[in-house]
Amino acid sequence: MEQDYMEDYEAMVPFQSLQALECHVDTVCPGKRAGDICPIAVHDFEGDQTYTEKPGGPGHNFTLSADFEGLDGKKCTAYPAVKLNVILGGETWLEPEPIHKCFTDGNLVTGAAWPGHPEFVSQFLALLGVSVSF
Repeated sequence: MEQDYMEDYEAMVPFQSLQALECHVDTVCPGKRAGDICPIAVHDFEGDQTYTEKPGGPGHNFTLSADFEGLDGKKCTAYPAVKLNVILGGETWLEPEPIHKCFTDGNLVTGAAWPGHPEFVSQFLALLGVSVSF
């Protein structure tokens, strides 16, 4: 069975940031349905330029809460290594240059990797009309 892993830090930070603001957050994955589980992988740096990928703990697996449908024709980005998958999936690729660049298309916010967390969460909050005041 094919597994669709999510990187722990890249998935959990935005997910929990939005939950902390009492936003309802749906988790989805192409080809999977609500109730399916996506395992989490942790990238652990073992040396200067080498990292290993280890399974995340069972408490960090995502149970999907919605089906992934109706995102056809969206403009989006992702980690550059999956650019071809995005294009073959019928989406319009937006280059994440620099790597922290995020994009909003309708109700979809996409980013490429963890350096984009601040921009990713900020765009989500703007989309939802949520403001933080002190």
